Amino acid sequence: WSEAQRYCREKHTDLATQYCREHHTDLVSIKNASENEEIVKKAQGKPFWIGLFNEPWKWSHQGDNYTFHYWNKGEPNNFGGVENCVAMSKTGEWTDAGCRLRLAVLSSHLSYTGNLMTHGFRTTTVYNKTVQ
Repeated sequence: WSEAQRYCREKHTDLATQYCREHHTDLVSIKNASENEEIVKKAQGKPFWIGLFNEPWKWSHQGDNYTFHYWNKGEPNNFGGVENCVAMSKTGEWTDAGCRLRLAVLSSHLSYTGNLMTHGFRTTTVYNKTVQ
């Protein structure tokens, strides 16, 4: 797998997060059911990585703890002891997965217009991109 697909490494200092942050974004964090639904719509039917990782479960954005979850039935199961990253299915359920899967990245970003701050999402597939 390509360097840019290394979504999880020890301590989650990975190239996908680096790629997002270089573009002033972060892997998406989800705080509640309505955000989860909004994100499913933005993903346009594609499974993708979210910013949750197992160390224990924390969000990549500043290591925030998570309280909301929408795990698929039987998840997380850490199959084979190597499922430390989390993907969202096209229907919105979460599954823990090995970090070497090739999936799209859904990153979140903040936009400022005058005094108004909006939260948006950007879907990016990051294949074969070397980030140094």
